[in-house]
Amino acid sequence: MPLPDLIEIVPLDKPVKAEITVPGSKSITNRALILAALADGVVTLKGALWSEDTEFMFACLEKLGFEVNKQNDTDEPCNRTITVKGLGGKIPNSGTAEKPLELFVGNAGTAARFLSAFVCLGNGVYRLSGVPRIHERPQAALFQALRKLGYRVEAENGNNKLPVKISHRGTENTEDKKSVSVPTVAQRQRKCKVSIEESSQFASALLLSSKIGGWEIEIVGENAEESPYVAMTSKLMEVFPKEGGTFQIEPDASSGSYFWGAGWLFQDRESCPITVAEWPSSSWQIDAQFTLNFPPPPSLSRNSQLGDSIMTAIAFLR
Repeated sequence: MPLPDLIEIVPLDKPVKAEITVPGSKSITNRALILAALADGVVTLKGALWSEDTEFMFACLEKLGFEVNKQNDTDEPCNRTITVKGLGGKIPNSGTAEKPLELFVGNAGTAARFLSAFVCLGNGVYRLSGVPRIHERPQAALFQALRKLGYRVEAENGNNKLPVKISHRGTENTEDKKSVSVPTVAQRQRKCKVSIEESSQFASALLLSSKIGGWEIEIVGENAEESPYVAMTSKLMEVFPKEGGTFQIEPDASSGSYFWGAGWLFQDRESCPITVAEWPSSSWQIDAQFTLNFPPPPSLSRNSQLGDSIMTAIAFLR
């Protein structure tokens, strides 16, 4: 829905008392959608964010042949309750070399990267593409890791970016245009390294499908801003209902930090602060620590204390 040309903002004339609901975490929702498809049974995702990124992931799973359904969330308009019938690592639909199964990911980086690894579990040929912007975004570290594992990954423009055709066997034209034989399933290596210097999503993509794929992933590279998202992936894999069940998506802690900050502004007045409903109690999101670092101390570290919400906290540093 497009925004109106003019939005009237009326300043508050008195403190407010409110409990705010915020949309679900995009990072958790797209990870959960992949894990649900890999589960052995029906998974119900509650509080799942419905945004451009998650909508493309949902649509791609549907095109891959999974039974997926969604219902509106009565508590938060931006959320959905999503059910996915997981097939234990099987992917129903696939394409051929002549006619790959087309998966359009828009500008969704998580969908592009998570699905690139996920479709390697299938038995056909898949083509991932999106809007021009996603075709500019880095993918090389992930593609190289998948090739190391023995899969066919052929970037159409020879630049290790989307559009890309991916399959579990065959030959591929690499950057130097030489024909390279791809090992059979029995001959494949099961170990690879992946760097997170450009993006943690490369590592998360491999980790999410690693158990079914039988892959051993070594993560290298230093990136303090990205490492918490790799940790999130590992923690979600540990607790996710692998044989079906219900999984609650947490509210997005980064977005929720704005409302906690607004509540703190009123805490020294005659009013209860603004709070955020269902605030995460797990350690999946680094920004869930926002309430533990507020009012903010004299210094904060993005390496270990906060992620994106550190920008909210900085606004209140004195």
